[in-house]
Amino acid sequence: MKHRHSVNSCFQVLGVRVGVFLVALYIGKQVSRTMARIVFAKAIILVTSREAKKISSSTGMQLTVKTSRLLQARISGIPKQIKEYCFADFKL
Repeated sequence: MKHRHSVNSCFQVLGVRVGVFLVALYIGKQVSRTMARIVFAKAIILVTSREAKKISSSTGMQLTVKTSRLLQARISGIPKQIKEYCFADFKL
């Protein structure tokens, strides 16, 4: 885990992207609120407290600020198509 810094900054950007994507899906009725909540809960995303508040207030979902280690452990739980979309712009 020596490459933590670069991984962290990727995930900080990802955190916002996943949140925004879920809002867009929910508004477009492509995913139920329950599904959005499940995906959101599984993607424990590393973001700043301010970003977390912004996403939480716009989605009504709680975003917990956690460590990248937890994120790496949980990220595999995100449904494949959503994960592919969210990670599309990142060479992870």
